[in-house]
Amino acid sequence: MANEIMVEPKERLAIEAHNRRVKIKQAIENGTAWLLEAGRLILESVENKDYLALGYQNQNDYFKAEYNIGLSTAHNLMDIWEVFKFLPPKKVAKAGYTRLVRLLPIARQLKNQDQISEWVDKAIELPAGEFENAMKEAKGKTPSDMCNHEFKTILVCKKCGFRVVKDGTDDD
Repeated sequence: MANEIMVEPKERLAIEAHNRRVKIKQAIENGTAWLLEAGRLILESVENKDYLALGYQNQNDYFKAEYNIGLSTAHNLMDIWEVFKFLPPKKVAKAGYTRLVRLLPIARQLKNQDQISEWVDKAIELPAGEFENAMKEAKGKTPSDMCNHEFKTILVCKKCGFRVVKDGTDDD
């Protein structure tokens, strides 16, 4: 007991916050492999209010200054962790940040992990247009490859912006 260092609770929180900060920075520097780990660590950081322990007034300032990411990116990473944490990190990394964020609304509606895993496979394997069409169809919208493309022409006045649909009806 004589050799133990006594740390005040406030100092202990700051040390823990600092340690998480270092791990988050390392996770972000590791490229796409960081998605799940960064999401988990950021969620832990938010739950523990690390921004306060490290002297920041709010989370937005903390994320900008420490990791060069905005609050929405931090929330997206936390959501990726929450929804896809059961998957192998390499699989999640292959899908990539952008596609996973776009997939979040669909994945949240799915009933089981197998369905979510299948959608992550689609995010990895499908070309961009096919992936977009699959997502549209899952959301109940008409995919572009199944649409008969009914076009309309809208004329816009260069001076005032007044709009007229080609059949002559006003479209303010």
